[in-house]
Amino acid sequence: MKIECLLEKINTPLQVLSRSTSRLSTLPSLQGIYLEAKGGKLLCTATNLDIGVRFTIPVKVEIEGSVLVQGDLLAKVVQNIQPSEKNIIFELVGDILSITTDKSKVTLKTLAQEDFPPLPKIEGTSIDIQKSIFLIGLKSVAFATATTEIKPEIASVYIYGEPGQLVFVATDSFRLAEKKIKVKNSESFKILLPNKNTQEIIKLCETLGDNLRITYSGTMITIEDEAIYITARTVDGLFPDYQRIIPKEVLIETKVLKQDLQNILKLSTLFSDTFNQLTLDIKEQDKKILCTTKNQNLGSVEQTISASVTGGDIVMNFNYKYFQEVLTVLDKESVVLSFTTNNKAVVLRQNNDDSFLYLIMPLNR
Repeated sequence: MKIECLLEKINTPLQVLSRSTSRLSTLPSLQGIYLEAKGGKLLCTATNLDIGVRFTIPVKVEIEGSVLVQGDLLAKVVQNIQPSEKNIIFELVGDILSITTDKSKVTLKTLAQEDFPPLPKIEGTSIDIQKSIFLIGLKSVAFATATTEIKPEIASVYIYGEPGQLVFVATDSFRLAEKKIKVKNSESFKILLPNKNTQEIIKLCETLGDNLRITYSGTMITIEDEAIYITARTVDGLFPDYQRIIPKEVLIETKVLKQDLQNILKLSTLFSDTFNQLTLDIKEQDKKILCTTKNQNLGSVEQTISASVTGGDIVMNFNYKYFQEVLTVLDKESVVLSFTTNNKAVVLRQNNDDSFLYLIMPLNR
């Protein structure tokens, strides 16, 4: 194998691919980046079996061939080549890969490529979607997944298709986030994407183009554009029937500014107890919410924010972190909190936006 390519074309792909190698794996091949030169292109591939990534880079191919090289080392070598070096030559001689520029030459020992697994090419349900829309869906709910994998189905983002829309859902049993996004072409399908794969896909999307094709079949999902192909494992399980826990009636409703909530949480966190308890005392006549946090060892803080309230008064306790985390993904200036009774979940929506729903269970102490 011998190729010549532009340094600027290969540097970023190798940095991205090095993240997808498996440094702790007992299989040496999974620690490598696989390079295959053919037909005027260089295919660069890495996988840790949960996620696989392949970049297609235009290059000048003098001799076709393939090689597997230690991924993190290859990425660091290329990253540290001086930017003034425009062109870079890769040449395989025996089991040694040389990396040559006008001013430097590096040789790397190669890995046995026989055990390197090819990325699967799946056939199944496909949708075409804009990257920005797909990212909005993932980022709107991913924070609400369970942090342990004892129950893999809730340590995942649930994505399902309905005519005209995609729905993204996540829950950890104590809160739930749902985001609905309108699309032109959506068939019926269901995906459980593990959160660790979701987070990596969010990062990988930075390198993707504007238009994506997503294909789902069995326990795999693929995401691709003209230059990048991503595979990710999904969870074989059933997501909870979450819609039955969403309150169907609203007895008390209050609207507050998102910034006001964010401001009171900054001070509340300093006095929270081991349960992160935040008490909301909502007064309809006073048109305000009294927010209280207490800590037996430190003290307490009471803060008041203005609110429009209809339906009466209510006092409830919540984990403040559940409010803190959702506010970072909202883009409207005000939010609406809907209550039923003291022991039922509160539903948070953005004002004049039915596409997002966030449910928080109260702390009953």
